[in-house]
Amino acid sequence: MTKAQQADTVSIDALAVLQGLRKGRMLHELSEKLEELTTAIRENNKKGTLTVKLSIDPLERGDADGMGAISVVIRDEISINKPEPKRADTIFFASRNGSLTRNNPDQLEMEM
Repeated sequence: MTKAQQADTVSIDALAVLQGLRKGRMLHELSEKLEELTTAIRENNKKGTLTVKLSIDPLERGDADGMGAISVVIRDEISINKPEPKRADTIFFASRNGSLTRNNPDQLEMEM
């Protein structure tokens, strides 16, 4: 690439690329997911994760010598793994025939 060609090529940094994904909607969604995750972490006092995945695929090749520019398509995926609250256990009694009941079948009921 000649110096003139290099001067015509303006690189953008990673933040500018992220800002351009889906016309800014990617960063908006990222902010929403981060807030959702942070809320779950505060409520459950457990860790969580937020993952941003960028898939970059070539759309077309540039010139034949492989030194030219190519077009690419960037797809993003945002996922969170939120901590879940601990669920309460429930005690049931298993009767002789295998059914479940909340009352102990071997205990006499008191009349009131």
